[in-house]
Amino acid sequence: MRDKRGMTLVELLVGIVLFVILGAGIITLYRTFVAQRIASSTLVKTEGDLIYFQQLLERITKNAGFGIPANQQVFSYDNGVFSFNSLAVRQENGIGCWRTSTFTAPSDINGRTCPNDGYNICLDSQKRIAPPDRSVACFFTGSRTLDDLGDFLVRIFTSDDNLPRECLDERDETSGRPKLKNLMIQVGNDVPQPIVSCVSDFKVRFLVQDPNNGIVKIQDSPPNDVRLLKGVRYCFFVQLIEEKRKEPTKEVVTSYIIKSYIQPTFSNECGGTPISVQNWEAVKWATVEMNVELPNLR
Repeated sequence: MRDKRGMTLVELLVGIVLFVILGAGIITLYRTFVAQRIASSTLVKTEGDLIYFQQLLERITKNAGFGIPANQQVFSYDNGVFSFNSLAVRQENGIGCWRTSTFTAPSDINGRTCPNDGYNICLDSQKRIAPPDRSVACFFTGSRTLDDLGDFLVRIFTSDDNLPRECLDERDETSGRPKLKNLMIQVGNDVPQPIVSCVSDFKVRFLVQDPNNGIVKIQDSPPNDVRLLKGVRYCFFVQLIEEKRKEPTKEVVTSYIIKSYIQPTFSNECGGTPISVQNWEAVKWATVEMNVELPNLR
């Protein structure tokens, strides 16, 4: 007679364990695949790719100080982490949309209609907090208030997490960590996202106006008075992927990009130092030095 009994408890538990193991393996495989896809999208394969990443970095940085009260602006550079705040960096619908204090005519630069359901920060012509009837513009902050200003903090830094395998594998002798990094951006407490990969010697310098003679000079740290800060200068080397090496030739200067087949070296405006990667000859490099104006800090 055919046995019509169901599964025993042991069989059921074994099946559950096998299902969990299989599920965990699939999830791990999926996460690895997604991480590799994201990483490959941040590699520089052509000069056009590099220009795109530079323009992205420029757009992010130009938003520094947007909609932020003058006495609450954050602008710092500490241990290789460049930080600033802006109301225009979050992805929430309508964030950064601004309009006149009457709230009757949306005035967003992109022609959007500012949402009505949420909070606003209203500022006067000196970028001080003001009631709507005495302000020149009000900025939509979505579900966040001025008390949540940390949600609008932008951090730009380098990390070797999920570094693409295409990056030159050279390790620091002391820490054993990769010398090449991902250039990352983090907004508030969101998960950091890569901007561009295979970056070396990333640094930020600051274009500061002398209050006495008006001359703009470059220095390693931001001024105490952000109104004197006219711009920032990004400096880094980036590996060009899938490019064949050529014989040493004369340096070529194109726009922001200084490409060289001799040892990549920063100009004096970026410190004048050569690339720290010892095996630099194994791959092709671009030297990036770019100035970004900061119009929202006035």
